[in-house]
Amino acid sequence: MGVFGEKSQTGSRSFKQFQLSSLSTGFLIFISAGMGLAQSAGWSDHHVPVQHLHFYYSWLIAVIMGALLSLPLRNILPRKFLMGISSVFILAGGIIFVSLSHNVDALIASRYLNGVAIGLMTVPYLMHASEISPDNCRGLATGLEQFAVTVGMAIQTIASSQWNAKSCFTVNCFHGIMDTILAVLSLASLYYFIESPVDFLRFGDDAAALDCLAALQRPQGATMATHRRLVELKDYVLEHSNLSIMESLKRSSLPLVKMILYRSTILAFTSSMVLTVVANIAVRVNGATWSPVLGALLHIFGSCLTLAVVDKLGRKIPSIIWILCMGALLMPAAVIMGYLENVLNVAKMRTITSIWLSIQLFAGLFAANTSTYVSEAFPLRTKSYCMTLCVIVEQIIRIIIIARADYYGSDISLMAMSIIAMIAGACLLVMLPETRKTTLKEAQDSLRFFFNFGRQD
Repeated sequence: MGVFGEKSQTGSRSFKQFQLSSLSTGFLIFISAGMGLAQSAGWSDHHVPVQHLHFYYSWLIAVIMGALLSLPLRNILPRKFLMGISSVFILAGGIIFVSLSHNVDALIASRYLNGVAIGLMTVPYLMHASEISPDNCRGLATGLEQFAVTVGMAIQTIASSQWNAKSCFTVNCFHGIMDTILAVLSLASLYYFIESPVDFLRFGDDAAALDCLAALQRPQGATMATHRRLVELKDYVLEHSNLSIMESLKRSSLPLVKMILYRSTILAFTSSMVLTVVANIAVRVNGATWSPVLGALLHIFGSCLTLAVVDKLGRKIPSIIWILCMGALLMPAAVIMGYLENVLNVAKMRTITSIWLSIQLFAGLFAANTSTYVSEAFPLRTKSYCMTLCVIVEQIIRIIIIARADYYGSDISLMAMSIIAMIAGACLLVMLPETRKTTLKEAQDSLRFFFNFGRQD
C-alpha cells in the first residue's frame, strides 16, 4: 500500500521511502547551511581573525537577502528550479572556498553566495515538506531541515576545533570541498524531486495535483487513499483562498508573534556566537579539547531523538521543557562568567563546559520542532510572507548577538538570553497548541487562539 494508503484521521498513516527521497535535495542543501551557520557562530578557520566581523555577519545578511528574493520568485519559478539555483550558488561558493582559502574578501563573497542560496530555499522547502507529507508524519518531514542544519554545524564544529592550525590543507579548503560535494549531490537528487500538489491546486489543476500525490506513493499510482488526500488538500486550499487579505492578516498576527518568540528568538540563541566564545574560553582554561566534538555529537543525538518521537509523543510539551532547561542552564553560566577570577579557575571552567554540553543536547532536542510549527502556523495566503519574516528576525537576532559578543565571555548576554528563554517557555506553555496528527488546516486554526493550555491532542 502506498504512502497515503492506510486510513487514519487524515487518511494517511505510512511514510515510505520515495516521499523522503523527494526531500533529499533540501536535506543536502541544509547540511551546507549548518556549516555556514557554524562559521557565523564562531567555528571558523584559524586564518580568519575574530575581529573581522563582516566575515561572520555576511552569511546572515545573505540569508535575509535570499529569503526576500524567494518571495517573488516562488510565484514565478517551480520549486525544483529554485532548488537548482540554490545548488549552483552553493557550488560556486564551495569552489571559491577551496581555491582562495586564505583570501578573506573572497571567502566573504563565497559566504554571500551560500547565504543567498539558503535564504532562497528555506521557506519554499518548509512549505513543500509540510504540503507533501502525511499529516501524522509532518513532524519528521519538516524536522529534517533542522536535523540537516545540525549535521552541518557538527561537521564544521568538529573540523574547526580539531584541525591542525599548521596544516597546509586548511579548514576552509575542507569546507569548500564539502560544499562542492553537497551541491553536486543536491543537483543529482533533483531527479527525485516532486512538486507540491498544493501549488497545482492553487491554479485549479486537479489532474497535476493527483499526479504528484500518485508519484509520492511507492509503488506509484492513484488509490482511493490518494483521492481522499486530494480532497483534503483541495478543501485546505479552497478555504484559505476564499479568505480576504484582511482576514488572512488577522489570522496570521498572533501565530506570527508566537513563531518569532518560539522559532526566531530561541533558535537563534541555540547557535549563537556568545555560546561559542564561552565554550572556547573554557577549553583554553581546562584543556578539554574533546568537548566541541562531544557537544556536536550531543546536538545530533538530540535532533535524532526528536525526529524519532515528534509524531508519536507530540511537540508542545517537549519543546517547552527543552526551552526551560536551556534557560535554566544559561543563568548559572552567566553568573560564573560574570567574575574574572572564575574565568581563570579550572574547576569553574569545567562547570561551564558541562553546562555548554547540556545546552547542546537540549538545543538538538528543541530545534527540529521549530520547523514543524512554523510550517503549520499561517494561512496559505500569507504563509510565505510570515515565514520569511520569521527567518529574517532570526538572522537579525544572531547579528545582534555577534555585535554583543566581547570575545571574553559576556555574562550580560548570557543572562539576557536566560531570562528571555524562561519567559518564552512560560508564555508558550499556554499559547502553543499540540498539533500532532492534525491537518494543516486544523493546526493553523489552533494556532490562531491566544490560550491553548487545554488544547492537547
